[in-house]
Amino acid sequence: MHILLVEDDALVRRIFCEQLRALGHDVSLASDGQRAIEKLDGEDASFDLLMTDIRMPGVPDGWGLAKYARRRHPDMPVLYATAYSTQPVQAVPHSILLKKPFTATMLASSIAKVCDGAEEGRRPS
Repeated sequence: MHILLVEDDALVRRIFCEQLRALGHDVSLASDGQRAIEKLDGEDASFDLLMTDIRMPGVPDGWGLAKYARRRHPDMPVLYATAYSTQPVQAVPHSILLKKPFTATMLASSIAKVCDGAEEGRRPS
């Protein structure tokens, strides 16, 4: 699975990247919403999952980034990872919130859950 990881804290971004790669995923990194948009709009934008922090400097924040990503890639699941927000996921289908800090097991479980939900949404009824 190819994951676009968006996290403004360099140390946290590196740790999450290592966890994702240890789980067998390919990871592309962005330090903020604008850099993530550039990757989403790039020629090789073949991401299977967007994993984003919610509170980031600049525009868009994680909520806005997820909405933008889903307009460009409607079937892409979104995994929000945040230490600050307890808000429910905002109007983006096939997305869940993972509260920091989390274990690699919790990360793997959340990825499976959000991707399984997206798959179910794409199946004909």
